[in-house]
Amino acid sequence: MYCGADLLRDRVAYSAAGVDHLLPQDKYEKLIQDKRNVVASCAACNATKAAKDVLEPGKDPEMMLSAHRDELIKYARQAIGLEPWEGVRATVRG
Repeated sequence: MYCGADLLRDRVAYSAAGVDHLLPQDKYEKLIQDKRNVVASCAACNATKAAKDVLEPGKDPEMMLSAHRDELIKYARQAIGLEPWEGVRATVRG
């Protein structure tokens, strides 16, 4: 969950929630069914992140999902405005 919404306490948010692919489906087709590539997401966060690519250029997507998934989630939170950008990082494409 990007924003930390408590979906179990909010029936409306729960009914509108879904899953988001950390790495966009259209660019990383072989990872669509990979459970490491999905995150529970409220409707607002999912719509805001949309198809933004949070993977830095040159990084291996499967390695990042295996060893650095939390880092990708942090980049997604930054991309949707939930965390400030820290340090030097390539811009999120989307």
